[in-house]
Amino acid sequence: MKIWQILGIILLTTYVGTTAEILVPRDPFLPLFVAKSGAVAQSAVPVVPNGVAVGLKGIVWDASTPIAILEIAGTVKSMGIGDTASGVSVSRIERQQVLLNRHGKISILKLGSNTSL
Repeated sequence: MKIWQILGIILLTTYVGTTAEILVPRDPFLPLFVAKSGAVAQSAVPVVPNGVAVGLKGIVWDASTPIAILEIAGTVKSMGIGDTASGVSVSRIERQQVLLNRHGKISILKLGSNTSL
């Protein structure tokens, strides 16, 4: 427990006269899910020996400048149309899917899915 939490409880007890449950926000820099062994759970994107593993994590939709949240080779990146990372280029972004290109191989990736390019 941090000092500011302790002080908050003391002040709350002094002011109200009884203790109450205090909701403390989650630390955004800690992982949400931890495996039972204590290790952070692995990503759902498979490891591909002769290609690049790509997963579509989300889309920030705006008609003029849409953004795709992609996990490419284990790294999450926000990419716009025309952006390239690890040889994977974003050709088109729609509300529910993204069109990707790597060395001429074109792939349509739907939200929440994974592929190898």
